[in-house]
Amino acid sequence: MSQIPEMMGGRELNHDIPLAEGMNITYPNSTGDVALTRQLSVNTAASAVDVPAVSHPEALYDLTYTIPANSLAAGMRVRIGFQGVVVDNNGTDTLSVILRLGGLAGTALVTIVGANVADADFFSGEIVLHIRTAGASGTFVGHGYVSGFTSISTAMVQVAVASTAINTTVAQVVGVGADWSAVSADNESRLEMLTVEVLG
Repeated sequence: MSQIPEMMGGRELNHDIPLAEGMNITYPNSTGDVALTRQLSVNTAASAVDVPAVSHPEALYDLTYTIPANSLAAGMRVRIGFQGVVVDNNGTDTLSVILRLGGLAGTALVTIVGANVADADFFSGEIVLHIRTAGASGTFVGHGYVSGFTSISTAMVQVAVASTAINTTVAQVVGVGADWSAVSADNESRLEMLTVEVLG
C-alpha cells in the first residue's frame, strides 16, 4: 500500500505515482485517519474475441474485475468504464451489450439494446455507483451514459440506476456481457477496455 503523507488542509494533492492494476492508494488526513481509499483496476490487454458458441444466450467477456468482499462502505463510489468493438457480424443478427455487477446473473447496470451492427462498430459506456448502505442488505444508486454502435448512432444516452440491492459482504464481479441474437461463426466482438475505480 502506498501512502501520501497528508492532504494539505483538505486541498487536493496531485501526485505522479503510477497506479498498477489492483493497486490501493491510501490518503491519511492530519489525524492519521483514512480520508480516501482508491482501488483501481485497468486492463493491460484486450479481451479474447468472444466465442460465438457461448455468446447466445449472453456470456461475459473474459475481462472482469472482482470487488473484494467487505470492501464497500456507505458513501463510497464505484466508477466503471468500458469500450469494445464488433469484429465481424452475420447478416441481420443483432448484438446486445450489458454491463453487470455481480457476474452474469447479477444486476444489469447499463444495456446497449440489440441492434443490427456493422463490422468495426464501437460501443462504450461509463457509470458511477453510489453506495448508500452496506452489508448483506446494502443498496446503491447510479448514473452515467452509454454510446451505442457507431454505425447506428454516435449519440451519448444518459442512464440512471434506481436504488438497487447489493450484498457488500460478498465479492462482486464487474463484467460486460455480449448477447448475439443467433449463434454464428461470423458473430464476433471484443472488449477493448474495462476500468473499475473504487473511491472512498
